[in-house]
Amino acid sequence: MLKFKGNFGELFLNISDTKTTGNYQENGVLSGDFVNNTFKGNWKNKGDEGLIVFTILDGKLSGSWKKGLQAGPMHGKWEGVLVDESDNTSKNVDVIVKDIEDNGSLFEHLDNINPDKFYNELIANAKLIVEIVTGTNEDDEIVDYWDFEDAVLEAEDENVILNDHGLAYFFMDNTIYEVVVYIENNEGTGINKLSLEDIQLLIKQLIIGFDDDEDYFYQEHEWALNYKSNF
Repeated sequence: MLKFKGNFGELFLNISDTKTTGNYQENGVLSGDFVNNTFKGNWKNKGDEGLIVFTILDGKLSGSWKKGLQAGPMHGKWEGVLVDESDNTSKNVDVIVKDIEDNGSLFEHLDNINPDKFYNELIANAKLIVEIVTGTNEDDEIVDYWDFEDAVLEAEDENVILNDHGLAYFFMDNTIYEVVVYIENNEGTGINKLSLEDIQLLIKQLIIGFDDDEDYFYQEHEWALNYKSNF
């Protein structure tokens, strides 16, 4: 279980694979999916309900919410920081990874390495799969970008406020690595090694980005052929 403190009081999240539930305030509940450090789902509280999206990076929870289940701008802010239930001290992203693993998530966090040095080794020697960073536009809608450099330029033109961190995925030595990257100076701050289940989720997300054209996706991403038989 993950515990956060923020503008909605205490929030408790339970993550099993990607399925996620949460409790906040006296009777508030969340339900949805947690994929690639991002939760997307619904909230219910005191007879009201709506949509919510937030990202968890470096021990910080940041996102938006709205009343009503129809798609539309999310004007409300949902923010918090991960805290230790035993001593009430702030934790970093490493603890998020450990807690998720304890609850059934599947990637392996690499502790005993210099993340920025390893990130630069991946840049030099590995196949870059995709870079993903999200932001919030003037209508408080979540906007996804699939390239760090383009994201910085396009976000400025589109008046989108980018998150401080993004995710970069690399293929090397039959392994998929997920790097948490501080966008401002392109610094690697955390490294995860994806499991088969995580890789399947990533491939499904990428195929959607190819307008569900699987043939074109596998043509452009030959590394994914290693995992095609697992679908």
